Amino acid sequence: MSNYIIFFLINLNRQIKQLIQLCSDTIFILLSFFLTLIVHNEPIIILNNTDIYIILLSVVFINLITFSFLGLYRAVIRHISTETIKHVGIGICVSAVFMYLVSQLFKVYLPVNIIFTFSLLLFCMQLGARVGLRQIYINNIKSDKKSVAIYGAGKAGLQILNSISKGSDYRPKMFIDDDKNLIGRRIANLNIFSMAQAEKLFIKYNIDVLLIAIPNLPHSIRNNILTQLQKYPMQIKAMPSLKDLVEGPIKINDLKAVSIKDLLGRNVVEPDLALMSKNINDKVVLITGAGGSIGSELSRQAIKCMPKMLLLLDISEAALYSIQSEINALAIDQGTKFEIIPIICSVQNSSQILKILKKLKVQTIFHAAAYKHVPLVEHNIVEAIRNNVFGTKTLGEMAVKSKVENFILISSDKAVRPTNFMGSTKRLSELICQDLALKNVTNFSMVRFGNVLGSSGSVIPLFQEQINKGGPVTVTHRDITRFFMTIPEAAQLVLQASSMGTGNDIFILDMGAPVKIIDLAFKMIHLQGLKPYLETSNKQTNGDIAISITNLRPGEKLFEELMLGENSIKTTHPKIFKEKLSGIESVELRKLQNLLLKACELGSIEDIKAVLVHPKIGLNHTGKIVDKVLL
Repeated sequence: MSNYIIFFLINLNRQIKQLIQLCSDTIFILLSFFLTLIVHNEPIIILNNTDIYIILLSVVFINLITFSFLGLYRAVIRHISTETIKHVGIGICVSAVFMYLVSQLFKVYLPVNIIFTFSLLLFCMQLGARVGLRQIYINNIKSDKKSVAIYGAGKAGLQILNSISKGSDYRPKMFIDDDKNLIGRRIANLNIFSMAQAEKLFIKYNIDVLLIAIPNLPHSIRNNILTQLQKYPMQIKAMPSLKDLVEGPIKINDLKAVSIKDLLGRNVVEPDLALMSKNINDKVVLITGAGGSIGSELSRQAIKCMPKMLLLLDISEAALYSIQSEINALAIDQGTKFEIIPIICSVQNSSQILKILKKLKVQTIFHAAAYKHVPLVEHNIVEAIRNNVFGTKTLGEMAVKSKVENFILISSDKAVRPTNFMGSTKRLSELICQDLALKNVTNFSMVRFGNVLGSSGSVIPLFQEQINKGGPVTVTHRDITRFFMTIPEAAQLVLQASSMGTGNDIFILDMGAPVKIIDLAFKMIHLQGLKPYLETSNKQTNGDIAISITNLRPGEKLFEELMLGENSIKTTHPKIFKEKLSGIESVELRKLQNLLLKACELGSIEDIKAVLVHPKIGLNHTGKIVDKVLL
């Protein structure tokens, strides 16, 4: 019933609301005066004096005029603040002075103590009514507000609390902090708890959102927080950086939902700008696959290093247009002046590639063009080999012929002991580059790393799409793990690794510890404030989003590796290592390439497989061949 009344009052038009306030304040003035007479035990005979009523009407008039002038009837009651207290006080002081002057004018004796008591009672009634209505509104609209716990009782936490207090979306319930000197104290009527204490109260307080108000909180601590809170369906938001705190007051809108990228990303080592720029600054740089996930990020990072000319090559017109537009805008924003040339071309087109390299005098090539989605490659083996293997061969040979200074191949962890055709194409590409490096014309390097967050074909966008649709989230195996790295970090490390190459080097990026995919699924669902549950055969549900275990896809393996050998070689960069591997004799390699080309022309997948099981390539494909050759 009270909810109905509140909503009825809220939905009244502004004029009716103002009329109700005018009538209420009039009643409060009259009631305050009569109560004052009772409190002071004044004879009721005073009321028989008609001049008293004239005084009261005059006070009503001046009080309403003053309140109107001060804007009290324009204010939204549910948003009243300290300004409201001040304005009510001013209005009542004016009314009290006016009452005294009018009583003197009409020669009606009203002692000062009566006027004081009247003013005090009127203040309590007029302000109390407004505060009371505001509280009733808050109490009855609880369902529209999210209960919030603020992690961090420092300066940023106080700023977030102030921002919340001015809004209508959140209702703060507690502070959480690890500082033992703060635990047990109070800030703005909110208790400060340790995380262990707070966990016991999350259900009691029905906490919906945890706001992390600590600038630059390390990824490891954020990950620990999420792990601790995984059993509670709450959303987690955090401050982006310390810079936001320095530049001005933090507002609730400055906090962004903690994404899985924040949790899986490591504390990134600041890039060495000298290393990043060595093969790019004032050079003509070509990036193949420039419209793809890695190629586009390499392009973004490259413009920071001030190339003489940047060539963006891709076979997809749409992808190329998109990255060209973005790079042009970024170059203008940072005030750099160099030519950016988009090139639609296949890396298999030897004559066109040679013409581009010679005419534009290319000095550095980052070769990121490849088909890399394992299940798709399993269905399109021939085309993947033509692009990944023979495309790399063509581009590398043309680079040598054009005397390009540096050639950097973007490889993959799937090249290590491959169980799928995609991985074997990457391993063979590495061997081709190793062989071309022996010509001592172009400095060939290979950079090998695992999954990048948010790339095309990555599990992250797939899980997010499935969560948005209400599930289920599909995981191929309970024990499957993968390495993860953010795209910007991967691109920066690739640029730095390229500067360390002395020829025939395979660089390995430190990907950190492998992540269990089923844990990733649980965390992503939890970050949406939803409760995940594992789907079982009895179809019982005890959460919001189901996690369904399917089967390993064609060519997919449980664990990825980054190295073929046992030992890695340290470099000057803490996140970059080298692996020295012997290649294949040039004559034998050419023989393998000829056999592979013939098998592709015949469309014989068994013949292709026979080539790729070579010990140096090491394809161990035990699954069903699913390729359907289109003749």
